Amino acid sequence: MASGCCNQGCYMKVVPSDPDTPYDFTLLAFALAATIPFIVANGALFAHRGRSYFRAQGGVYLILGSSLAGLVWIASQFVNNEHFSRIGPLRSCLLWTFWLPGTAICLWFVLTILRLARMYELSKNIDNWSWKYYVFVALCLLPTVILSTVASFSDFHEHERSVRLCKLSKNWKTTVFSVYTPYWLVLIFVIYKLRNQEDPLLSTEYRDTVDYLAVTTAIVILASMGDWTITSDNIPGRCALTFSTCCLMFFNFWIRFGWPIYLCLFRPKEEMDNFEQELTYGGAQALDMVYSQRIHFPSCEGAIWEAFSKASDDRDRYKDEIRKLQLQKALLEGKILELQMQKRKAFGSQE
Repeated sequence: MASGCCNQGCYMKVVPSDPDTPYDFTLLAFALAATIPFIVANGALFAHRGRSYFRAQGGVYLILGSSLAGLVWIASQFVNNEHFSRIGPLRSCLLWTFWLPGTAICLWFVLTILRLARMYELSKNIDNWSWKYYVFVALCLLPTVILSTVASFSDFHEHERSVRLCKLSKNWKTTVFSVYTPYWLVLIFVIYKLRNQEDPLLSTEYRDTVDYLAVTTAIVILASMGDWTITSDNIPGRCALTFSTCCLMFFNFWIRFGWPIYLCLFRPKEEMDNFEQELTYGGAQALDMVYSQRIHFPSCEGAIWEAFSKASDDRDRYKDEIRKLQLQKALLEGKILELQMQKRKAFGSQE
């Protein structure tokens, strides 16, 4: 049986395993159950964005952006892996095959790269948010935008008995893979450049990034094998691919931020303060760098805080100079008093 799929007239493919099975709904329930605390945790990150620990992680806004990209990626996996029948907004093949997954995957990789770059700069006492980051994001999004735009004017569908399916043709699969591959290679290059870091925060993030890059590689291999053997159309195949993507997003988030979020939400403020202090004493230069400064996207508020921080530094420097001058004054007064005493003794001996 075939049913309508998108405005262009494509139809759903008859798959070996039908959608809307209990296994699909079980996987959806797992994803929703994992998404609720995930959203709460990201809300806690935003509420505690002034914390030095989260600012030293590259900035809360980059973390929130990658979390949102991850959720969109998971949603597109549920649709493209045919877990459920395409009804309503799910009928748009172009939206779910190109625009949403392409943008999500691109932003997830790009924001991860920016976080690592920001952490490296903070560990080297470089504090300026540069316009080059915006240019980098725009350039990285450009291939995805071009690909999706070209697809909107092309026949990218797989055909079966002259019926267009909501599946990519073989040539388009190769094209999509070639567009996504550079993001992967850039991330590999960045983590290669950041090897052997001494800053504990950056070295931990480096190890975590290597781990979930390996998971991403495994997912890509599984997806390629599943597509080649058509096992991705079966219940075990499609559930394994979507479950792997969920684990990639959720588990690595909790591994990196689970304990700090727990301290912020359920423990006294002093425990999070002690946690940050221990990291600072352990040599976390990035954490020490942002301890008294606010790291976020440029704004009027940022300019105010930057001016306030500079004024505070100037005040402390002037106080040190005043103390030094007062000490020198006291020493000179002591010398003058000593010379006056010697002069009086000399006059007394002459009389």
